[in-house]
Amino acid sequence: MEQFHDGHHVWLRSRAQGTYLRADDDGRGVSMGQGRASVHAAWTVHTHHLNAGDVDILMLHSAANGRYLATGLGWTRRRLLSGNRASIILRDLDQEVFPPACWFAIRSGWGDDVLLRHCSWRFLRADDRKWNWNRNGTGVIADMIDGRRLARWQWVVEAIPPRNSIPRPPNPSG
Repeated sequence: MEQFHDGHHVWLRSRAQGTYLRADDDGRGVSMGQGRASVHAAWTVHTHHLNAGDVDILMLHSAANGRYLATGLGWTRRRLLSGNRASIILRDLDQEVFPPACWFAIRSGWGDDVLLRHCSWRFLRADDRKWNWNRNGTGVIADMIDGRRLARWQWVVEAIPPRNSIPRPPNPSG
């Protein structure tokens, strides 16, 4: 997908709320926030190509703490205790955790907005409600699309321009 380039940084803004997906300070949770001028709102894109490049797996790596956007425990169950919803957390990447951190970007049909589909066929969603089952109460979940209020599942991908992180020496005076 054109919006996601391996190794580049992006901000993800909810079409419905206008807020940004951000890593929480605790290094485990995610939430939605107004500002993007924080390392907590920046995500490094990692892509893995399957089937000779026909399918791209997308992994979003938090620039704040080095953990990956993933679903919580129980994501493989066909019917979760919470219905079709799965909590969203940050996880370290290892062989056991690889699938929970796998996403696919799909065009939403609304401009350049995307839907982020988890490998469990649930979609990343910003929600204005706090669910009892979602212990961290973030308003960010993976859920099945029900056809209502589609904007809750739509994400605007904003590229973060690269910048030179090496400080420049001061101009010689003289």
